[in-house]
Amino acid sequence: MTLPALGQDDIVRFQAALSLYEQTDLPVKHYFSPGLYLREIFMPKGTFVVGKLHATEHPNIISVGDCTVWTAHDGVKRYTGPNTWVSKAGVKKALYTHEDTIWTTVHVTETTDLIDLERELIIDQPIDGGYCIEEVEYLASSLRDSLMDILHLEHRP
Repeated sequence: MTLPALGQDDIVRFQAALSLYEQTDLPVKHYFSPGLYLREIFMPKGTFVVGKLHATEHPNIISVGDCTVWTAHDGVKRYTGPNTWVSKAGVKKALYTHEDTIWTTVHVTETTDLIDLERELIIDQPIDGGYCIEEVEYLASSLRDSLMDILHLEHRP
């Protein structure tokens, strides 16, 4: 069984579906140097994550970890750390962490205020996708089951 290609709308729907489940706290660290902002996030093993829609092209660095990443632009890829690559502008990522993962994005900016950085680097996008709650609940259940099967993971209640 393979994961079907996901478009940007599918990733937004997946994000809406995930919002129905208990959310995991993902610690973020912020680093600044002249002209650069680095955002480092720790994602524990066994976590589904959907990132924000990025307005800029930027490097991604996985220092340690193992995750499967879905994007409308690149399809499905599995990354293990250490690994570095560049994401295009307009990319939103959905991922599953097979192991604890530390992921850093690097952005060219003079901005150091986190609220201003959000406005500069992220394209605002509603996460509900305009779907009724019944559809989102069904989608959440079916996506979770399909992804667990595809990734050969143990189903949890």
